[in-house]
Amino acid sequence: MNVSIGDVFISTRKNRSTCFHKSIILIIEKTAYSIKGFVINRPIEDKVQSIFNSIESNRNIHLGGDDKYPLSLLNEKEGIKLTESLYLLKDKNKILSFLKSNNNYKLISNVSNWTILEFRTELELGRWYKTEMLNNELFLNSTEAGIDSWDKLNEKFQLDFWKSFIKNLKKAGV
Repeated sequence: MNVSIGDVFISTRKNRSTCFHKSIILIIEKTAYSIKGFVINRPIEDKVQSIFNSIESNRNIHLGGDDKYPLSLLNEKEGIKLTESLYLLKDKNKILSFLKSNNNYKLISNVSNWTILEFRTELELGRWYKTEMLNNELFLNSTEAGIDSWDKLNEKFQLDFWKSFIKNLKKAGV
């Protein structure tokens, strides 16, 4: 399976890893040797205001993974372009400036890392599947997201799978 920056993967029930159980991953970097992604549905107790005192926000910071990575902000307006409508900011001053005038974002700490071989193996073992996630689902406040978003996407994937399966059976005349 081809993996690109901006792709979204959802863990399956076969993924028994404690750090990836019911996780949704957004791929943010890919090289010939490695893949980096944010877990985007793991809010932690820390609030945006705990890092940026001048910002009045009760939104949670999300834990993107176990490895150190600059505090990052996903948004729909500015930064490194991940997809047609999704951007990544890593500079703390630019993040602060963005937070003062925008509220459609997700602030993320840390990152998840795989070698290409590790991720490919996990895909072959059925631990992840590729899905589509709309930006409005991505930016839901953490009180509305988290594990619930995994449940919703998993249900949507299963419905789409069975619709496609039935359509293919009909085409084959079964």
